[in-house]
Amino acid sequence: MPRKIQIVLLIALICSSSNRAQGPSATPALDRTQITENYVLTPPVAIEPLDRALTDITRKYPNFKWIDYGDDAVRVVDGLARTDMLNVRVRGFRLQGITTPELAASSIWSIPEVENFAATHHINFVAIVSGMVPPDGMYTRISVDVHDATVAEIMDKISQSYRRTDDPSWHSVWIYHECESRGKRVVELKIY
Repeated sequence: MPRKIQIVLLIALICSSSNRAQGPSATPALDRTQITENYVLTPPVAIEPLDRALTDITRKYPNFKWIDYGDDAVRVVDGLARTDMLNVRVRGFRLQGITTPELAASSIWSIPEVENFAATHHINFVAIVSGMVPPDGMYTRISVDVHDATVAEIMDKISQSYRRTDDPSWHSVWIYHECESRGKRVVELKIY
């Protein structure tokens, strides 16, 4: 039986191969305390060109929509996902010289407006903090300074700030996952 590919990882691969950043929202199912991806495709699957690859996905999963923002970004959204967390508006957020995208994304969970929203809506966060730091100079350090921005806009800025130094056309990709576990929503932000 052919191996199935998680759609979130496939979207990341598609956008990476076309040098486009994006932020998909997908709702995985929770199975025995493990996050199991609801959306999978069986190879072969197209990863280029971008429009064909993403159209193939939306044919298979019509609840997915994609928006082309031009050279810098593509947004892929699961219409079934609750994205209210991404719409939380923050007065101010600043990062300076952060070395890994995991640290940058996880710092969002300590923003007061996000903490308040999470407490009110019974949300837990999945923190993915890697001890692995890429060799100095391989990627730009992440610096972001935004005011009156949503969580999605902050993730866009973090993603735009994280670049390979040897390939300026390379873009990082961010994802938003959410699921239910024991009466609480579990939310993850991740940057590839």
